[in-house]
Amino acid sequence: MINAKATFEENYVEKKEELIVEHLIEDTDELIERALFIDSVSKDWKLTNNDITILPDLVLGIASQDAEGNPFTDNLKMTPYSFTQFCSRMGLPNTYAKKLMSIGREDLLLHNLNELLQEQDENKEFLVRQTGNYMRAFLSDRYTVLDSSLILDMAKKVIPENFALNQFFLTPERLHVRYLGQRLDIPKQDLYVGIQIDSSDVGRKNLSVDFFIYKQVCTNGLKVAKLHSNIYKKVHVGDGLNELSFYRDFSKGIGKMQRFVELLTEEIKNALNNSIDETGFKKLYEKTKKAFPQIVKEDEVKLYMNKYGDNLFAYVNALTEISHQYTLDERIDLEEFAGSLLVA
Repeated sequence: MINAKATFEENYVEKKEELIVEHLIEDTDELIERALFIDSVSKDWKLTNNDITILPDLVLGIASQDAEGNPFTDNLKMTPYSFTQFCSRMGLPNTYAKKLMSIGREDLLLHNLNELLQEQDENKEFLVRQTGNYMRAFLSDRYTVLDSSLILDMAKKVIPENFALNQFFLTPERLHVRYLGQRLDIPKQDLYVGIQIDSSDVGRKNLSVDFFIYKQVCTNGLKVAKLHSNIYKKVHVGDGLNELSFYRDFSKGIGKMQRFVELLTEEIKNALNNSIDETGFKKLYEKTKKAFPQIVKEDEVKLYMNKYGDNLFAYVNALTEISHQYTLDERIDLEEFAGSLLVA
């Protein structure tokens, strides 16, 4: 039995964004149970500017009517992300909002936000997504809801039975989950084909499904976009995203897996035979530094390369292992960049 309610606030607001390998979670059913718990403490509201006010301590005050016409009021704390969304939709630069908070002028910030709120078209509706006593998202009414519980349920139906749940990250804001399947036929390499799903219930990310490869001994992941690794990708806006199209395209995309494995195996074998001298390393590192100037250091790359060898695939593995140190989004970006180096 999940005791998520007791620790909801801690898990939601303070949770570090990193992939989790949790032995208590054995399969997708248990992850669906967690997602359904989030659903059970969440609700959505369609509201206009006349229904809401920004209160001290960055609280969204609601005074409106429910679907049956009954009056209701509520006060919702803003998460850092929903506050950023609110400022953006009001046309207030986030840098300015943060500056006002840093100098102790929350009073001026609240005044500005409420003034901007009243300038909105009174017929314009916003989608407010609530979880617990938090506003987790402040979105356009064009936002298409396809939440984590349903996405995981589809994954259970579509992903082949020989794939096992490997890593996950799940909060009311974000879903990222990875499944592992067959081992690649490459001597002395513990590499597996995988499927990863990335989405957000608050508009932070598109819904995307991709093939990737996984090195088991060091839990490195690698997405190779140049080999047509994407199975499905849609934004959470408009009619293009729905249950039927997701199920249909997801199922169809799985059929590309064997071809992906064949192409990937060939590229990895080529990379293992592609030795890198100091000049080659410098060229790769300059390209890496340009893309990630703040998070990838030359000495660190060389240190991790020593574990794998002096070839292109060793360099790629060094980057994916370094990615473990950073946030989930940074890790995914670095893994995708590493994959771009694998295929010319």
